[in-house]
Amino acid sequence: MGNKKNGGIGRGFICAALAGGTLMCYGIAYAIHGDTLVSPYITVGFGAVAGLLLGIVTRRAFGLLTGFASRAVNYATASAVCAGVVLASLYAVNFFCSSASTLHEECVPVERLYTETRHHTKRISRRTYGRGEAYKVYFAEIRFADGRRKSISVRAEQYRRLHVGDTLNLRLEEGALGMAVLKRRGLRLDVHSPRRR
Repeated sequence: MGNKKNGGIGRGFICAALAGGTLMCYGIAYAIHGDTLVSPYITVGFGAVAGLLLGIVTRRAFGLLTGFASRAVNYATASAVCAGVVLASLYAVNFFCSSASTLHEECVPVERLYTETRHHTKRISRRTYGRGEAYKVYFAEIRFADGRRKSISVRAEQYRRLHVGDTLNLRLEEGALGMAVLKRRGLRLDVHSPRRR
């Protein structure tokens, strides 16, 4: 009886660790995507296909870890975890192994300014979390010379200084996997306003 109970607790811990680690991987990929010049359809599509293929190979191992009897559940779990790991690795390798020798500046126009309202997570009880206070996140949509558009996050004071039609100086490097990355360390978004309202 004790062994069954301990086994259930152990598997519960493994499932919680897998869920937390998977969410962390997706969070890392989402955060780095904000500074990577690539269409999300490309990277998410690649991650999804890789996750589905790796899920076939690893579903049995996940079944042993989680204790789920259903093959479909094990395959879905394995695919979701593998896709998250692949996505996080893809973005992280490309960003952190970018070539410093390719660092250059580009002057890009601001096409649109907008904000998003998000919410902090609030702890309600020991095991329950809910939606906390709202806060705003500020974005500028910019356009590169080749026609690519990208939304980048900016600080509140930068957002207040910006207008549609202004230009920004950005520092870019070529990523290790060929996706250009925005380097923000030590960066001041220099705003050039050809016309003021």
